[in-house]
This record gives sequence, C-alpha cells and structure tokens, in this order.
Amino acid sequence: MGWENILKQKFDFNSLKWTKHHRNDHWMADYSFGGTDGLSIIAGAGMYSEPRENIDDPLGYSKYEVMVSMPEEKEYLVEFFPEKFRNDYYQDGILRYITKEQLTRYARMIEDTPEFLEALKPVKNQGE
Repeated sequence: MGWENILKQKFDFNSLKWTKHHRNDHWMADYSFGGTDGLSIIAGAGMYSEPRENIDDPLGYSKYEVMVSMPEEKEYLVEFFPEKFRNDYYQDGILRYITKEQLTRYARMIEDTPEFLEALKPVKNQGE
C-alpha cells in the first residue's frame, strides 16, 4: 500500500479479515498503519477478551486483546493514547479487554494525528 493510500485509510472494525489461529483455535486479525506498524487483534480462550473462550463468530466478542505492533524505536508512539487509557488497559505492548468502539476510536485517533503519521513514515536512505 502506497503512503498516499495509508493517509486516506480509516480503521473499520467490521472490515477486518479474521482467521482462526492454527494451534489454539482463537480468532485473529491484523491492521496495518503502514510498514511494520499496526494492530494485531485477537480473541478467544486464554486471551484478554470477553468471553475468554472460543466462539464461532469473531464479531461475537464484547472485548478484545490488541497488540500494538511497532519497532522498538517507535514505542514512544503509544504516548498518543490518553494517559488514563494507557494506565487502565495498556501493558507491555498489549491492550487488554478493549471494546470495538474503543479500538475504532483510538485507531482513528492514530490515523488522524499528523505527528503519529509522520513518525510512521519510512525513513529514506541518503542515496535516494
């Protein structure tokens, strides 16, 4: 996906492509902000989701576990989440028990924050 298209995309929970994990049978979906930066959403038995069991429909969960994926040097970008949200839900790269509405609100906040998007842009090599 080109950088211009990344700027235009908006997170839509209902458009996520869900697959079953090959070992534990839990549900998982990925969302990319571009490059290696993005979200990995999972739900099922043993996950920080509600219910904490495997069910037939990935949209049937009320809360999800979300991993914020970004290179180590960009972890400061999590600071774009409001402090109370970070304190209540975020630990070690994992957002716990996140509703669809919360996830949509914060993913769109990321997409709408110029500083966040600027930090996600790939760094050009000096020879380019």
